[in-house]
Amino acid sequence: MLLAAIFLYFHKSMHPSLTYSVYYIPSMCLIIFIFAFQQGLLSQLLSHKMLVFLGEASFAFYMTHDLIIKYTYRMPFIKTHPIAIAITAFLVSIVACTLIHLFYEMPLRNRIRNILSYPRGVRGFNVEARNL
Repeated sequence: MLLAAIFLYFHKSMHPSLTYSVYYIPSMCLIIFIFAFQQGLLSQLLSHKMLVFLGEASFAFYMTHDLIIKYTYRMPFIKTHPIAIAITAFLVSIVACTLIHLFYEMPLRNRIRNILSYPRGVRGFNVEARNL
């Protein structure tokens, strides 16, 4: 991480074409190498159950947050302060993405896994093998 911080500090002195290609490659390779073994304090913090669950629900968050932000600005009782609007939109987005993930994404994912895990011809049909 120290190496990545050093790279980020000196990135303004590099030519832009090097900054986005060769300059970041060593630091990103080091970060990938460190996380690949899942050891260390940062890896343990990021593998906490709550953070893993929020990572799984992040697609639902991505899909709903913009809609929730737009409707939060239209609520008359929240027009007090921009920070109150942002906090309200964030909390409502977290609750909405959690509910969508638990009650829509996970059951649908499990159903698709069950459908794809059966061999062909076995799911719901009485198929007899014939000797041709």
